[in-house]
Amino acid sequence: MLEINGKQYELKFNTGRIKLVEKALGGESVTHAMLTNDGMMSLTSIEAMFSYGLKEAGSDTFCKPKEAAELCEAYMQEKGYVAAVQALQVQMKEDMGFLFRRA
Repeated sequence: MLEINGKQYELKFNTGRIKLVEKALGGESVTHAMLTNDGMMSLTSIEAMFSYGLKEAGSDTFCKPKEAAELCEAYMQEKGYVAAVQALQVQMKEDMGFLFRRA
């Protein structure tokens, strides 16, 4: 659960959402974005993942990408870059763990 501007939000991912993130990243895979540079993702990658994975807590509807990008910025300003990366890593492993398994 993430608190941003006094409201509760959550990150949620599925295959369709990941495809939207990868399209926003110009075709770069999410796993590449998360695993290169010792897991320290670019601001563009963080914003794309928030843009397509953020929704209000308890809602079935995702935030609009532009709104989610603004909320991402607010979250990083308040909690910091590392907190945003960690929130994404935890949720991605929970929702999309198969992307990080080795053969």
